[in-house]
Amino acid sequence: MEQNTFQPYQKIEIIYEGPTGLEKMNYYSRIEEMSDDSLSIAVPYNHGLYLVPRVGAEFKAMVITEKGLYAFETKLLEYISAPVPQWVIPMPAMINKIQRRSFVRLNTSIYVTIGAPDDTMTRKSRLTKNISGGGLQLLSDMPIAVGENMTITFPINDITVEAEGTVVHTIPPTSPNDNFRMGVQFVRIEEKAREALVKYIFQKEVELKRKGLVS
Repeated sequence: MEQNTFQPYQKIEIIYEGPTGLEKMNYYSRIEEMSDDSLSIAVPYNHGLYLVPRVGAEFKAMVITEKGLYAFETKLLEYISAPVPQWVIPMPAMINKIQRRSFVRLNTSIYVTIGAPDDTMTRKSRLTKNISGGGLQLLSDMPIAVGENMTITFPINDITVEAEGTVVHTIPPTSPNDNFRMGVQFVRIEEKAREALVKYIFQKEVELKRKGLVS
């Protein structure tokens, strides 16, 4: 584990899947205290609802630091009710770092709205073939030239991602019913939006692995 991955008052996200694995919900917390073998965190909450499971319950968790997004598995060791309600979880022995600049691509169809940075192009809705924290691949019946700049807007969970991108390659159709595929690299995106996108992809990967659809 990298040194200084965890810090007091750092935000932490708990992914609760329920006893059947079909009740997935993200709960939000922060690290309150640390020791060599455990972390004390605020009771995770979501829209005013607090998560108070049985001791021994297992979860997936994520933290975002300046060095990247980290994911790990954990469990509830102890629930402290007073003076301030807290969870105690073990200090992770193993964490997985998802590199910010080496992004995992997720094959998914999302409608995005594209336009020109100077508003000279009519805004259009296009489907993606895949998406990552660094860019996406668009499907279109008409090609977009390599080097063309565009604005890109699309919803992810509870936020709207607004970015600017550049077309870095175009793949022509291979059949009459196929589309052009344009690889677009983000050249401007707020870090908050990028982090939300990376977390969304991570969550979808977890879901696919649980269903046995990816290894």
